[in-house]
Amino acid sequence: MDDTVAKVLSMRKKPQQPPVATPAPEPLLVSLSEAGRLLGVKIYSVRRLARKGVLPHRVIGNRWLIHFQTLKAFANGTLSAKRAS
Repeated sequence: MDDTVAKVLSMRKKPQQPPVATPAPEPLLVSLSEAGRLLGVKIYSVRRLARKGVLPHRVIGNRWLIHFQTLKAFANGTLSAKRAS
């Protein structure tokens, strides 16, 4: 009887550990609307900064995209004020 109980107990599934939450990866590029949401301003303000060259961006097709790291630097005030000519 003791062997049977030991076999049954050894065959039981062990409780699983809850999965560890990993932080979501940062996006590489964000749209103007997402940049506005992150900065707390309207999309028009972000577009104006991009047009003036204050906020570097890329145009792919008809989408204006900003590097996420550039956006973080701009928000922290560490982006050099280099304007496009």
